[in-house]
Amino acid sequence: MILRTSYLTKMAAPMSAGEFPLKTKQTAVDLNGEPTEVACIHYEDYDFILATQLNKMGTMVEVTRDVVLQEMSAARPSYTTRVLLGVDEPLTHVIAKNLLSKLDTTKKILLSFSLKDNSPKVIQGLSEVIQTVVE
Repeated sequence: MILRTSYLTKMAAPMSAGEFPLKTKQTAVDLNGEPTEVACIHYEDYDFILATQLNKMGTMVEVTRDVVLQEMSAARPSYTTRVLLGVDEPLTHVIAKNLLSKLDTTKKILLSFSLKDNSPKVIQGLSEVIQTVVE
């Protein structure tokens, strides 16, 4: 059996496709003794955020931000989460919402995380790191 592989020698992006090349930002930090890498790729309609302590993608969650109006017209962010890959358990949704709680964006977020340590201290620290990488 012969396998044929073709490669694109030119890559053209339509002029109306938004910013090209994609804007990316990444950092590496130590959280509670665990080396942690965080990367963000900004697309026109969503952001892809990868947070890992295990050097792999891990659980993938789609997060959308909803606005719930409270009394006195104050807005409070609320999040809808959907697990796309990995174990769909309540803790996964709680971690995803807490990791993104400090972000001020209306774009959809595709979050992928694999953590050795998911203690509240690490989640809080990782949330701050994600905020610096995304904005």
